[in-house]
Amino acid sequence: SGKSVACIEELLFIAMRQEPDAHKRRNVRFGVIRATYPNLKSSTKKTWEKWFPAQWGYVTEGAPMTGRYTIPLPDDTVIKMEVLMIAAEDEEDAKKLRSTDFTAIWINEATEVSEDILGAAVERVGRFPTAHDGDCTQANVLLDYNKPPRGHWLYDVFNNLDEDSIFCLLYTSPSPR
Repeated sequence: SGKSVACIEELLFIAMRQEPDAHKRRNVRFGVIRATYPNLKSSTKKTWEKWFPAQWGYVTEGAPMTGRYTIPLPDDTVIKMEVLMIAAEDEEDAKKLRSTDFTAIWINEATEVSEDILGAAVERVGRFPTAHDGDCTQANVLLDYNKPPRGHWLYDVFNNLDEDSIFCLLYTSPSPR
C-alpha cells in the first residue's frame, strides 16, 4: 500500500530540509526500527535499498545494520546520511535507542512493537546534528502500520489525541469495499 515508501520519502525530505553546516553538508542520522532482525533484513532493508541507489551508499549487515550515504543536491550541498536499522520490540529493547542521538526515527510496522519503543524514539530525536555541527532542523518520529485492533496501544494513543499537546499527522486509508 506504499506506507513504507511514504516514510522513506519523508526521511529523504527531512534530510533535504536539514540546514547545511559551514561545509555545505546536510548531516542527518536516522533510526529505522522493526520488531525483529529477520523482518528488518528481509523487508524493510530491501524496500530501503530500492529508493537509495548504490551510488549514494549502502547498508552493511550486522546488528545494527548501518548505512552511510552521500547524496549531492542541485544547490551544491550534499546530504551526509547515517542510517541505523535496529531490531527492537519491547521495553528491554528500548534501551538500544537511549544511547544514540538521531535526527528522526521511523518505526516500521509499529503494531509489532511496544509503546516503550515510541517513548524512547520521541526522547532521542532532534539531537543530531548537535549545535556545534549546525543543529537539528526538523525532528520527527514516523510510524507506519495497518489498523490496530481495539485495545492495542496505537489504537488508544491515536484515537485519544489531545491536539493541543502533540503535533501529529494521521493518514488513514479508506476501508476496502
